[in-house]
Amino acid sequence: MHRGFDHTEMAARIAAGSTSLRRIFTLAAPGERTGGFSLLPGGCLAFPLHTVDEAPVPESRPDACDAAFFLPSGGTAAPPRLIGRTHDDYAHQLHAAAGTLGLAPDDVRLAALPAQCDLALGSPGVLGTLATGGTVVLLDDPAPEAALRAIARHGVTVTSVTPASPPTASGAPATSPG
Repeated sequence: MHRGFDHTEMAARIAAGSTSLRRIFTLAAPGERTGGFSLLPGGCLAFPLHTVDEAPVPESRPDACDAAFFLPSGGTAAPPRLIGRTHDDYAHQLHAAAGTLGLAPDDVRLAALPAQCDLALGSPGVLGTLATGGTVVLLDDPAPEAALRAIARHGVTVTSVTPASPPTASGAPATSPG
């Protein structure tokens, strides 16, 4: 349960209607039993996060040309479309962007932008930082005060932000272009 929403129940409903979803990782609430995995409807296995380091279950591997993500397009001229990104093109993007920025294992990234934003996810974003061995700090509240506290507390060395819109002639902030 997070902010009154039961994500585990939602995952169970999705798993029940899916023929391909095999694993869901859950974060247990304080005091909640976090023993082994649970079998959800449709045969999907739900694992508590502490099991991530346990021996992997053999499985088929996706092809590098398969879609890894469907990310929304940007801009405001038209409604967003979902853009399919393959494993190989996305892996190349995040590694190339991480290399261009010189990310290293001692870097700490503050992730305050929405995860569906390509800049936040893989340019190099969260995935590029993790791929170089760096640390990622996720913010639940992207307000400047929370971000500044996180920067100071965790020794953040890199983040991504979008520019603020300049004020209009009346002095009021303009609407964001995207």
